[in-house]
Amino acid sequence: MIRWMTVFLHNRGYSVSDYNTYPVTVGCAEILLIFVAAVLVDKLGNPQIIIFLFGTIQIYGYAVFAAFPIVYFRYGYFGLGES
Repeated sequence: MIRWMTVFLHNRGYSVSDYNTYPVTVGCAEILLIFVAAVLVDKLGNPQIIIFLFGTIQIYGYAVFAAFPIVYFRYGYFGLGES
């Protein structure tokens, strides 16, 4: 995913700094979600619910990332609306 995200950002005209920074940030967030999911699965003992929940969050995040420019990412992802 990170390799294709870099190509996507480069084709949309982002600077070298931007298309090197954003994929790393997304990768770090994914690692954090993996650790949180592992702890929840150990506590709850039902991996199907956690896989569905975190998979849905991840797909939603990627869809918003693809639909909105980085400048407006917080508006689309968190549903804040533009001001």
